[in-house]
Amino acid sequence: MIHYRASIFATMKHTFFLRRPLAALCLALSLAACKGPAKTAESPDNSAGVERSADFAFRFLQEANAATSDSYVVSPVSLEYLLGMLQDGAKGRTAEELSTVLGGHPVMNLSLPLEMANAIVVNRRYPLLKDYQKTVEADWRAWVKNMDFDRQKEVLAAINGWCDRKTHGLIPQILDEVSPDMMAVLMNAVYFKQSWTDPFRKEATREEPFTAENGAVSTVPLMYDRRNVDYTQTEKFQMIRLPYGDGGTTMSVLLPKKGVKTADLLKDMTASAWNALQDSLHREDVRIYLPRFETKTHLRLNEMLAAMGMPTAFTGNADFKGMFATPAFVSLIQQDAFIRNDEEGTEAAAVTSAVMKVTCCLPVKEPVVFRADHSFLYFICDKNGTILFAGRQ
Repeated sequence: MIHYRASIFATMKHTFFLRRPLAALCLALSLAACKGPAKTAESPDNSAGVERSADFAFRFLQEANAATSDSYVVSPVSLEYLLGMLQDGAKGRTAEELSTVLGGHPVMNLSLPLEMANAIVVNRRYPLLKDYQKTVEADWRAWVKNMDFDRQKEVLAAINGWCDRKTHGLIPQILDEVSPDMMAVLMNAVYFKQSWTDPFRKEATREEPFTAENGAVSTVPLMYDRRNVDYTQTEKFQMIRLPYGDGGTTMSVLLPKKGVKTADLLKDMTASAWNALQDSLHREDVRIYLPRFETKTHLRLNEMLAAMGMPTAFTGNADFKGMFATPAFVSLIQQDAFIRNDEEGTEAAAVTSAVMKVTCCLPVKEPVVFRADHSFLYFICDKNGTILFAGRQ
């Protein structure tokens, strides 16, 4: 078990519908990436981008999954777009590392079944370069607001108020303070809400034992139904795919078999392996037991991203000359995310944010019966195979 402190790696928060806490994990992730200049895409033919984006998502998910045996939630698509905005302002080694981590350059895909928004709140002492501002406003459709960071309450109200609005109140706050040495706060927000094609009957939900990844056993509301659904299995897990709405969006649930951990499932997962799984699905009569849950998490991502291959952005050697005239570095990248899954459907949101600071003020570096009654992975996808949300419960 890894113990977190706010100043070290991640602060975890989770609430549930239960009388007793559910030691569970949910992840929200949403992906779309491809090489080339940043641009929006209403209805792109981006299969190559989806594959690169999935590889980024699974690498990120491995880092998050290894960090703790407790519950957490992440949104790779939100992180991917946030890093894409940073990439447009990076130069030299910093830009190369960002490109390596992302596998190219993200494209803001407006056809995803998500509400998405980008914003940059800028310290007027350190204005964005004009070319960069034009890029983020045109290609990322970002809202750019210049403010006096000495007026802390006003700046916080603008930042947190934007997050509250864009996530429909699910994430009302991401920062509790700002300082004059902050140059800008970059933000991406995603929001998802869809109903199951076939809702679960509330009267069929029962309180049942659930075993978390760390072995802790608690009582949870376990939803139940018997359906013909897309199903497959391997020597390590069972998998079902449940549709939302008209079927264009789905949730895939990967349930490890006895003795297998969720980390074992993620270890060899790549975009090609994921596609092969989708191809192996077939219709099957399945008794489905799935928990009702709600999870909220705050994660600091600096260390994860450095481990993935972009350490320079967090140091005094960072090069963001395409963004600011003054030397800058990333002091913090964090993500706040939320997911609720019940008999009616799923609601999820995430805000990924990056705090830019002046380099001269660089701080010291910080260190066939499908019964889901134990930890499992799930993936929500659109009709093209883009992973919108994923989780471990």
